[in-house]
Amino acid sequence: MADHFHDAFEALRQTLDALSRAHEGIVHAHEALIRANEGMVEANEGIKRAVDAALRASDEHRDLRAEQEDLRETVRRLEGLVMELVEKLRDRDA
Repeated sequence: MADHFHDAFEALRQTLDALSRAHEGIVHAHEALIRANEGMVEANEGIKRAVDAALRASDEHRDLRAEQEDLRETVRRLEGLVMELVEKLRDRDA
């Protein structure tokens, strides 16, 4: 009968060892998941910074195009004024 108890306790000990190893594996997996999640959060922050920078660059480009169009309009007006002055000078000298 002692052998039966010995076999039963040995089986329980092996089961406990296996459960202990499984628990260690779960703990390591959990720690790895936490590190992976932290990496994903960091990557997400990098993506947000990249998108923000791209949006700022796009806004600056739009603003520069508007300024360029304003400058073109100013040049057109100045050309018109110069043409008027040239006409006035011709009429005066004629």
